[in-house]
Amino acid sequence: MKLMLVINNEFSAFHLRGAVRHFSEKGWDVLILSTPGPLVDKLAEEEGGRVVPIQLAREINPFADLQSLFQLLRILKREKPDVINVGSPKTGFLFALAKILRPKLPVIFTLRGIRSDTLTGLKKRVVKFTERLSCTMADEVIVISPSLREHAVSVGILKQSKAHVLGSGSSNGVDTHSFKLDEHNQKQGDELRAKFGIHQNDFVLSTVGRVTKDKGIEEVYRAVTTIDDPRLHWLVAGPAEESDPIDADILSAMKINPRIHFLGQMDPIQPVFAASDLHVLYSYREGFGNVVLQASAMGKPVVVADIPGLRDTTADNLSGRVIEGRNPQALSAAIRSYMESPELCERHGTSGLKRVKEQFAQEVIWKGQEELYHKVSGK
Repeated sequence: MKLMLVINNEFSAFHLRGAVRHFSEKGWDVLILSTPGPLVDKLAEEEGGRVVPIQLAREINPFADLQSLFQLLRILKREKPDVINVGSPKTGFLFALAKILRPKLPVIFTLRGIRSDTLTGLKKRVVKFTERLSCTMADEVIVISPSLREHAVSVGILKQSKAHVLGSGSSNGVDTHSFKLDEHNQKQGDELRAKFGIHQNDFVLSTVGRVTKDKGIEEVYRAVTTIDDPRLHWLVAGPAEESDPIDADILSAMKINPRIHFLGQMDPIQPVFAASDLHVLYSYREGFGNVVLQASAMGKPVVVADIPGLRDTTADNLSGRVIEGRNPQALSAAIRSYMESPELCERHGTSGLKRVKEQFAQEVIWKGQEELYHKVSGK
């Protein structure tokens, strides 16, 4: 059977790691539909998939989107996939339009978050319409966390009868064979600390993801800069995006701060977690937060914002802290609590690792996906 996995751009290739190899080894012909780039090429080469390139504009652009739709229809006619798993808002909308033209197209939409939550005005209405259309036109919808499913149903994006949460949540589970604090990863983490002159007794906070406003980067900056402790360092891993930039003055201040270190897009990401004492994801919106589970799998405590999706990644006061969002003072207090207690770091890190192994194994997610693939394809 031919399985088409769809992502918006090459930076989303990490969502498919392990899954491409898993389904390829089970005899599926796996296609990866994505904008071209070295990261998606590397994934396909290492795991046995085949890249099908497509040009996509990240933001709504009627002319570019129409061109993408025509290109998509040509690709579908040529490739004839048996089932399609679409994993981003833009591609979800394009496949919804394609399904209007080709009603029998076998489409599963993976809902990773609700972007319209953080928008206002006309743009909010337009984006919410595309999100609702993506869910409506899909045959089935995988929602990557229980609280996101509840929220999506409550705001009218999705019908409960069509929504599926696989296992305890996430879209691909956690590869605990790769995300572990072994000798190799620890060595790379130590080298990363040494690169920036971070000493053994210093405390390292990490964030992994797009450097944008809706990832809560401004609040993390305010929290970090209120802590007057020279031991504190912040590793910022991820690309900046012009579509949702952080305040220019804050970005400038971050770049000249000797204890804030920009890493850019990191692959692999394990050295960042290995170098860290605490991981933070303080987003305004988040479908789930795979990086939180990856940090937990490497034995690190985590702090997350109490929002739909993200709250499912962390057991409060067990594997980390779930705190009020958009509150730099609350975040600062949480960071301080870990800086002041190595024992708390170790206890929450150990509990988080145990929780990931028990509840978020990749095999559980892949089994649920395969059942839906057979259901939608009818094969």
